Amino acid sequence: MGKIVRLTESDLTRIVKRVISEQSEVVVNDGNFNKIIGTQNKIVFIDFWATWCGPCLRLGKVFEELLVDKKYKDKILVGKYEFDSFELPIAKKLNIQGIPFVMVYKNGKLIHKFSGFKDKNYLISLINKF
Repeated sequence: MGKIVRLTESDLTRIVKRVISEQSEVVVNDGNFNKIIGTQNKIVFIDFWATWCGPCLRLGKVFEELLVDKKYKDKILVGKYEFDSFELPIAKKLNIQGIPFVMVYKNGKLIHKFSGFKDKNYLISLINKF
């Protein structure tokens, strides 16, 4: 049987920061949204998507390709916000009216946003631009 380890809040914060810095795709929710978009020295794509959305799934595959590409994997972070209703507070706050919807941040500042499926070349042009 496994050993139970008790962690303090600072331990958890340190672990979360390390995990975020070590991976390039993270789950985004209302609680960590501001922290994720504030990631420094990377272009942060926040991808609002849903499992029932075909274009969302296709866009997700394009992000996956970029995350394993040696040229781009260290330059980007992809935050995945699973979206199930346009009535969510974040949808109203950000005026999201369709998905996929992607917001692009650099050092905490919104630098671009788009809706609908975009291909790999479009995303590469954004990375190179910023």
